[in-house]
Amino acid sequence: MNVSNGEIDAALGPNIPEIYELHFAVPMAGAVFSPLNIHQDSTALAAQFKLLEAKVIFIDYQFLNLVIEAFEILVKTCTDFEFPLVVLMLETDPDAKTAADDHQFLGYKTYDSLLNVENNSGFEILRPKGEFDPISIVFTSGTTGEPKGVVHIPMYHCNGWCFTWSTAALGGANICLRTYDSKFIFDAIVEYNVTNLGGATPVLSLIANANQNPLPFKVNIMTGGPGTVYPWWPEYGSFSLQQQAKIKALHGLNHMLMAAVDVKDPVTMESVPFDGFTLGEGMFRGNTVTKGYYKEPEKTEVAFMGGWFHTGDIAVRHPDGSIEVKDRKLDLIVSGGKKISTVDVEAVLFSHPAVFEAGVVGKPDKVVGETVSAGYMVPETVVFDDLPFTSTGKLKKAVLRERAKALV
Repeated sequence: MNVSNGEIDAALGPNIPEIYELHFAVPMAGAVFSPLNIHQDSTALAAQFKLLEAKVIFIDYQFLNLVIEAFEILVKTCTDFEFPLVVLMLETDPDAKTAADDHQFLGYKTYDSLLNVENNSGFEILRPKGEFDPISIVFTSGTTGEPKGVVHIPMYHCNGWCFTWSTAALGGANICLRTYDSKFIFDAIVEYNVTNLGGATPVLSLIANANQNPLPFKVNIMTGGPGTVYPWWPEYGSFSLQQQAKIKALHGLNHMLMAAVDVKDPVTMESVPFDGFTLGEGMFRGNTVTKGYYKEPEKTEVAFMGGWFHTGDIAVRHPDGSIEVKDRKLDLIVSGGKKISTVDVEAVLFSHPAVFEAGVVGKPDKVVGETVSAGYMVPETVVFDDLPFTSTGKLKKAVLRERAKALV
């Protein structure tokens, strides 16, 4: 397909074997792999296509129409957009090939046809030329703004938290799930004797609330987290679930691949005292941190100001050195000069057994700037409505803030 070293190949598909294979095949061909999130609309997808300028796009049949809509947007809005070579992952769906024929994707191929190579003995693996050469670009979920393309150097926590690569390196097997069905997940765990399960918040919520029989053995659950760890001592197991949850929410010890982690004043870059209440911003530095935001040098410069990666997480340091994240920088409520953590307020709401999901934001106030309360941290206004989430299950606080403005 004449893919040159450093060019970008993108893919849109669920957790299927083909996507797993591409995590290896694309970097081995010297290209940069960009797996795109399937839980987004055609407008967002079109913007990512335009930014990436991918040479090849691998499309699962289930999302073919979504890609067609994105291409139609680009035809209308971008005169210089060069369409990538399309490779269809058909499985056993003949209708997808018909749809591709109808839209006349120039020279499209099928995934299976790429595997039917008579002689591949001359294939040469093209490795990165240096440690700063990227092998992957993944997009943020856009929790606080527009999604950004995060450039990863080998081999960071991206792309299924790196379990695509690490499990293979350890000789393990990954169970691929096209759809998130609780019964299928439970059945697969038992059938394949699954020892470890990784999932984002929506998947774990699906499992926790599933009406399924208890598993016959223990499964280790892994979910997304920061580049820090907090040691778990055996005596913590005797604590109440509420106490255990508070301990598990703490961070502070950088893992062995992270050079340093700290909570600093983002203006002075001085470390905050270990007092448990002085707010600062969580910051990382090390060679496993992202290289930057793709084609966005200004945002990259701001994110790495002072030689540290600014996470946007507002946190405190406790006397034992542990870090507790209080909020996102853009979500923190400032009321009459006092800073209020929406996470703290939400934690109280979640403690009520009748509350399943909740989101707290500030409401504009002409006198004190923002309000969340009649009594400081007691919510003044409560609205029952569907909560907006990103494609990775994170609450869209920006949308809630707009709703709060309408209440003024």
